[in-house]
Order: sequence, then structure tokens, then C-alpha cells
Amino acid sequence: MLKPESSEWMLPKGRQLAGDDLPHTAIRKVLEETGVPIKLVQHLQIRRKQHLHSVEEDVILDRLEPFAVEKRHFDNDTLHLIFWYVGVIDEERAAHVDRAKYNAQFMPYREILADHSLTYEDDREVIQAALEALGGHDGKHCCVM
Repeated sequence: MLKPESSEWMLPKGRQLAGDDLPHTAIRKVLEETGVPIKLVQHLQIRRKQHLHSVEEDVILDRLEPFAVEKRHFDNDTLHLIFWYVGVIDEERAAHVDRAKYNAQFMPYREILADHSLTYEDDREVIQAALEALGGHDGKHCCVM
């Protein structure tokens, strides 16, 4: 998403409101920042248990949980936890939204990863992790938030 006031390309994100759960926050923030209603995508999750001499892995299909959690430190010494989800456009709701007031642009993920459009390197790493979490889905109509 392009933020015109700062000319920065970044992924949608924002604060959780009192009473919101994390999935609702992700859906709300994308709508507020882009004008695009989305549905969250369930994804593949690999759970690893470290034992003294081995690692046990469980593969869990179709999880509606963040595919990643990130800590970011900002200039004013604040720490933010960011819970990342993958979403797809909710076509039914999108037909009823006036996007004229938004300056959001969507780009193919391969283009974003290749041309370094994103302002923050961390966002590029999040897109890579989202593609891995999708486990074979091409990500063509997905957004990360």
C-alpha cells in the first residue's frame, strides 16, 4: 500500500481496539487503510517440539491464526508486536465499497519482491513467510496484513 503523505510502500497494519480479536483487527485495518474488504486465509502450520536429541514436527492444516508474529522497535524506543495474516478480497462485499477515497494499490508479490518497492525490508521478509505459509497456493489474489 502506498502512503501518499510519506511516499512509503508498506503492508497494512495498525492497533487492536478494545474488544477486537486479532483476526477482526486485521480485517478492519485492511478495510480502513485500503477500502478493500477481505477474508482471512487459513494456512499450513508446522509445529516443532525440541527434545534433547531430536525434533518432533506436526503439520496442522487450515489454521486461522497469524502465520507470523514480529517485534519491531521504533525510533521513540517503543516496541510493537505485529501479528501477520494472509487475506483474499471478499468479492461479495467489495462490490459495494466506494474505493475512490483510497490511494491503495495492489502489486503482484513477485514484482514487489524483485524491485524492492517496499520501504521496509521487514515487510519483504513477511511476504516471503506468507508465501511459505500458504504451502503451494500461488498467492495471486492474496494480501498480507
